[in-house]
Amino acid sequence: MLKFLSKAHVRDVLEIINDHNSITGRGLRHRTGIVPAVLRRLLLDLHAYGLITVVLSQDTTNLAFWDCAITQAGRKAIYIYYEVDQLIKEIENTKKDTGCPYHPKIVNSEERYID
Repeated sequence: MLKFLSKAHVRDVLEIINDHNSITGRGLRHRTGIVPAVLRRLLLDLHAYGLITVVLSQDTTNLAFWDCAITQAGRKAIYIYYEVDQLIKEIENTKKDTGCPYHPKIVNSEERYID
């Protein structure tokens, strides 16, 4: 699941669908600029993972007739993105505080920070 969530456009598409509650494939295409074939595959994958629902009102190949809505699992995936963003910010702040881009302050045997 994490590998899938890290793919290109997944986060953007989930956030757009979440912001609109329900949106057509055509609306997603216009908002993201993703090529229709790639968007179609992405929506099918999101649906297979249970992150969105897709209702086809007519033609199954024309994105204009695909109505997409976010699921509770999709909302949880968006929450995971925000949590990861927060962790990355904390790590970056730790790097700034310690002056070392790779390691936090080294602790000696007496459990005190070495400056």
